[in-house]
Amino acid sequence: MYALGHKYQIADVTKTMIEEIIYKMEPDNLVQVAIMSDLYQEQELLEYTLNMMKEHVKDIHGDKDWRLLETNHPEILTKLILKLA
Repeated sequence: MYALGHKYQIADVTKTMIEEIIYKMEPDNLVQVAIMSDLYQEQELLEYTLNMMKEHVKDIHGDKDWRLLETNHPEILTKLILKLA
């Protein structure tokens, strides 16, 4: 639904979907949310997600999605590392 709102530039839909994403955010989906945020250039959502990842780095480090960051999205991983420093 977010992708459609973004594609057709329907601000109310994208805003509502971002609120829903934040509400449902948990360690199991943080990496996917970070990737989506980066893909759609949602900087505020990416910042929020990176802060959540910082809090849960021990929970998410080493899982299959983490490997996606290492191989396909190193720029997100770099941003997370800078937050951890």
